[in-house]
Amino acid sequence: MKPFTGDPIETQPERTRLSWQRTIVSLLIVVAVGGLKDVAEGQPRLTIALAVPGLVALFVMTSRQRQLRHGALTVMTWQPVVVMLCVIAMAVALIVASQV
Repeated sequence: MKPFTGDPIETQPERTRLSWQRTIVSLLIVVAVGGLKDVAEGQPRLTIALAVPGLVALFVMTSRQRQLRHGALTVMTWQPVVVMLCVIAMAVALIVASQV
């Protein structure tokens, strides 16, 4: 196997884009699974509770993807904080729904 010869700084933007893509996919899976279960039971409340923060997080993540694609690499941005808050809101909605 050929040894790695690239500069780690050159691969950082690509790794960052891939991690945001994994986050987008996992978020969509959570919303889809929770939504399908809720719709099958005939109560779309959980679907709405998951969809609202899910859509906010999706919008934020796609805007960050766009920035990374155009080379706007900043050390810390507001996007990860918003995505984290959306994921926490979704987790709380799932916990509350499972208690009812």
